[in-house]
Amino acid sequence: MQYIEVKSSETPLDLLFEADPCEANIASYLSDSWCFAALDNGRILAACIVKP
Repeated sequence: MQYIEVKSSETPLDLLFEADPCEANIASYLSDSWCFAALDNGRILAACIVKP
Protein backbone atom coordinates (compact mmCIF):
# COMPACT_ATOMS: atom_id res chain seq x y z
CA MET A 1 0.00 0.00 0.00
CA GLN A 2 1.26 3.42 -0.93
CA TYR A 3 -0.03 6.84 0.22
CA ILE A 4 0.53 9.82 -2.06
CA GLU A 5 -0.76 13.30 -2.81
CA VAL A 6 -2.72 13.42 -6.08
CA LYS A 7 -4.28 16.11 -8.27
CA SER A 8 -7.96 16.67 -7.65
CA SER A 9 -8.65 15.59 -11.24
CA GLU A 10 -7.05 12.19 -10.49
CA THR A 11 -9.36 11.46 -7.54
CA PRO A 12 -12.11 9.04 -8.64
CA LEU A 13 -15.55 10.58 -8.23
CA ASP A 14 -17.07 7.22 -7.29
CA LEU A 15 -14.96 7.23 -4.13
CA LEU A 16 -15.92 10.81 -3.32
CA PHE A 17 -19.61 9.97 -3.84
CA GLU A 18 -19.31 7.50 -0.95
CA ALA A 19 -18.89 10.45 1.42
CA ASP A 20 -20.93 13.07 -0.44
CA PRO A 21 -23.48 12.00 -3.08
CA CYS A 22 -23.86 15.55 -4.46
CA GLU A 23 -21.50 16.31 -7.35
CA ALA A 24 -22.11 20.06 -6.96
CA ASN A 25 -20.91 19.91 -3.34
CA ILE A 26 -17.80 17.98 -4.34
CA ALA A 27 -17.01 20.48 -7.11
CA SER A 28 -17.35 23.37 -4.64
CA TYR A 29 -14.55 22.15 -2.35
CA LEU A 30 -12.39 19.89 -4.51
CA SER A 31 -10.54 22.54 -6.53
CA ASP A 32 -8.99 24.31 -3.52
CA SER A 33 -8.28 21.21 -1.43
CA TRP A 34 -5.35 18.86 -0.99
CA CYS A 35 -6.08 15.34 -2.22
CA PHE A 36 -4.42 12.20 -0.99
CA ALA A 37 -4.88 8.63 -2.14
CA ALA A 38 -4.12 5.13 -0.95
CA LEU A 39 -2.86 3.02 -3.84
CA ASP A 40 -2.45 -0.72 -4.15
CA ASN A 41 -0.68 -1.93 -7.29
CA GLY A 42 -1.32 1.46 -8.90
CA ARG A 43 -5.07 1.38 -8.22
CA ILE A 44 -6.63 4.07 -6.01
CA LEU A 45 -8.51 2.32 -3.21
CA ALA A 46 -9.21 5.28 -0.93
CA ALA A 47 -9.13 9.04 -1.03
CA CYS A 48 -8.85 11.81 1.55
CA ILE A 49 -9.72 15.40 0.74
CA VAL A 50 -8.32 18.10 3.04
CA LYS A 51 -9.81 21.59 2.78
CA PRO A 52 -7.61 24.32 4.27
